[in-house]
Amino acid sequence: AIIARFRPRGMARGLFAAAFTQALIAVIALIAGLGAPVDGPREIVGVNAFFVVLFVGSALLFQKAARVPVERSEVCCRISFSPPFHFWRCRVSRWS
Repeated sequence: AIIARFRPRGMARGLFAAAFTQALIAVIALIAGLGAPVDGPREIVGVNAFFVVLFVGSALLFQKAARVPVERSEVCCRISFSPPFHFWRCRVSRWS
């Protein structure tokens, strides 16, 4: 998230990478026979598929968010010198 600077396109890439890694771990666990006496292959595939679906679903939502144009805005705070109020006033100004 930090490397992607919390931007939707980068977050989508990171989540697709996480989904791929999760699926790869499941394949390696099945090939190596890990968890064989306690957990069967069905359980390993099922649990990992659940997380892969969550990662891919989130990545698709981030991709959708990346396609929507965003109107940039900035919150500017200024001091109001109009008597009798001396306080910080915040307003939203739009960038051109």
